[in-house]
Amino acid sequence: MCGTTDGACGGDCFLATTEEQIVAVDRGACDGDPLERLGSASACQEAAKALGYAIDWGPSGGFVDVVDGCSVRNDTMLFYNAGGTCSLTRGPKANGGFFRKCQCSEHNKCLCRRPRGPICKPQSREVVEGLDELLGELSRLERGLDPATRRPAGVAVQGVRSSAKEL
Repeated sequence: MCGTTDGACGGDCFLATTEEQIVAVDRGACDGDPLERLGSASACQEAAKALGYAIDWGPSGGFVDVVDGCSVRNDTMLFYNAGGTCSLTRGPKANGGFFRKCQCSEHNKCLCRRPRGPICKPQSREVVEGLDELLGELSRLERGLDPATRRPAGVAVQGVRSSAKEL
């Protein structure tokens, strides 16, 4: 698993740079590194469209039982609550049973912005087991060949001309 310590990646990972992305998350919130909340209802609507959601309701806001920021319910309903709208005291009393402690959830997937920046990515795995070893052996064998003839150095083949002067 990838981990990061002081700007370096741990495990079988490497440090890369990502472009800005819009992502859907079903736990936590969009208010921590590396995720950010979308800043407006129009940005929320653009994000839902970019991710391929078929929105037929919203974006609507002012719901005390829905996570702050941009979220999608049932892949068709779009919510945008300004910061501080979701309420830990009033949310549990709201009708519908959708309150999830003002967090992203399976009921309201949050659409978040992941800014451009460093990220730890897993090392790619071999597509064919042993391919790296085979390529290494091939390279070692090629180093022992004459670059002009692609044959082992110092080996003559009968009936084959070995220099341009003989042609």
